[in-house]
Amino acid sequence: MITALKSKLSRYSLRAKLILASLLLILVPMMVLGAVSSAALKLMAGQQSEEAYRQAMQQTVLNLSKQVENVENTARTACSKSRLIFVFRHLMHDQVTMGGEYDYYQEIQAVKDSVLSQTAASRVRIALRASATFIKPYFDLFPEDILLEEPAWQESGASSASRWFAPGAFSDSILKDRKALVFCTEVKDIYAANEHQGYLMVVMAPSVLFSALTEETLPEGACVLVHQGAEVFYAAGDAEALETARRILDEGHAGDARKSYRLVRGEVTAAGWEVDMLVPQDALLEQSRSIRNFIFALALVLSGIAVLFAVWYTGGMNRRLSDILFALRRMEEGEFGRCMPVEGHDEYATLMEAVNAMSVRTEELLESLRLAQKQTQQAEMRALYEQINPHFIYNTLDVIRWLALRNQTDSVSELVGALIGYLRLTLNHGRELTTVGNEIEEIGQYMRIMNYRYRNCIDFSAEAEEEVRMQPVLKLILQPLVENAVLHGVMSRPDRQGWIRVRAFREGEALIYTVEDNGAGMPQEKADRLTCEDMQKDTYGIYSVTRRLKTYYGEESGLTLRSAPGEGCLVRVRIFLGRGVTIWKA
Repeated sequence: MITALKSKLSRYSLRAKLILASLLLILVPMMVLGAVSSAALKLMAGQQSEEAYRQAMQQTVLNLSKQVENVENTARTACSKSRLIFVFRHLMHDQVTMGGEYDYYQEIQAVKDSVLSQTAASRVRIALRASATFIKPYFDLFPEDILLEEPAWQESGASSASRWFAPGAFSDSILKDRKALVFCTEVKDIYAANEHQGYLMVVMAPSVLFSALTEETLPEGACVLVHQGAEVFYAAGDAEALETARRILDEGHAGDARKSYRLVRGEVTAAGWEVDMLVPQDALLEQSRSIRNFIFALALVLSGIAVLFAVWYTGGMNRRLSDILFALRRMEEGEFGRCMPVEGHDEYATLMEAVNAMSVRTEELLESLRLAQKQTQQAEMRALYEQINPHFIYNTLDVIRWLALRNQTDSVSELVGALIGYLRLTLNHGRELTTVGNEIEEIGQYMRIMNYRYRNCIDFSAEAEEEVRMQPVLKLILQPLVENAVLHGVMSRPDRQGWIRVRAFREGEALIYTVEDNGAGMPQEKADRLTCEDMQKDTYGIYSVTRRLKTYYGEESGLTLRSAPGEGCLVRVRIFLGRGVTIWKA
């Protein structure tokens, strides 16, 4: 029976199946849940919700107490720092020099930065008993006489040595931010009989200190009031609830407000604050834990029934969809040509056939593309090598001819030996790749030949890091560049003497060649033009190196030139080895 039902359902379109599943999984449970919720609201009680609010208040007050204690302890610790006390002592009793003034500013700023880094304070101000010439407003320093004349300070009495002040307590001459909280503590010279030196004021935004008591975190229609007696430090929440909370604060009792609100109280002992939260009775009713648990249990049962049916019904669809996704992942990873078995005659079957056809066709196209690229690359590399070898052999034979005309048979013999060694390394048994070590040895043989021609007027050196000497690399990369350094660099100097340095090393996932000379050089604008692909065709050596690098290693590889007239030239070749190629260590 089940098999017959599944066979009949497979005839319907995917859209019809999804609509049916949505009705079973969403609409039916929601309709039942809504009907039951309306009836359950009448049985809901608010005691559990109120207790939850009390526990939340206790945790909030505990966290707030820790923040307040952290601010107070940090401020008092800063006031007891010996360096700050030393600075204040000198400002009170000594004449400050310009050099000393800068040092004192640095010490005071270090204390302020320490307080700011350890608390959520936005600003630190210091009232000093110091010379007026030292006090600079833009350093948040001001005379303590201004603070002592403030009405809020005078009203606080003797307790003002260390206490909190509500927003708006001070005038603009002390603090222009009328919404900020201020903690003020006295700075004493504990090394001189607790001599009074000034006050440190930590300024904080209420939204930072009371971040857990914002309007967004409160229940709808609720409010919170933080106060110390009649002095209000923070208020947030519903306007009507706040008006009721202020009335309770003025009258001293809740009165008729208990009919509409529940009062939840907490105390921040560190600052002596009381935290009053008024929560509407309706909010308590809506957030009742009993109704939430009941609704959750009912929804869980209904959803479980729907899920069991959906799992049975959509099992076949999910399996075929998983097969399609698996095939697409294989193609994403580069595996083509494999086909999935096709079942049924619905949209899934059509999609599976299309994916199979796409996989096979893509594999055929990629194979054709790989073959074409390989043939093109081989043809281009052969053409470039055929251009390089005759070019170099012509120059070398010209040197040998010059030595033979001068009857220097020993030199001819040594030069022919160098040429044989060079050709042995260059031809490399017909292989395109050589090693970095062979490339360095090859260029050494080349420079032996060139120094014969130019009477050893070139000081040449070539070195390679040990970890790259065995690295496979394209041959004949350095020879055209060194040849340019000889002909257009050193030989263009007035004295026709100079040096050439060749290095090979690793840099990340790339092999780097550098060819540097102290030749005649050129303007950087000309060097930049030589590296442009359109201009390289007129500079044979650079063009051949660039084309072979990009053909074999990709567009990430290439060369750059840095030069200036009279300062030589530096050619930097970057061979990108990140495409599955690793550095071979010797």
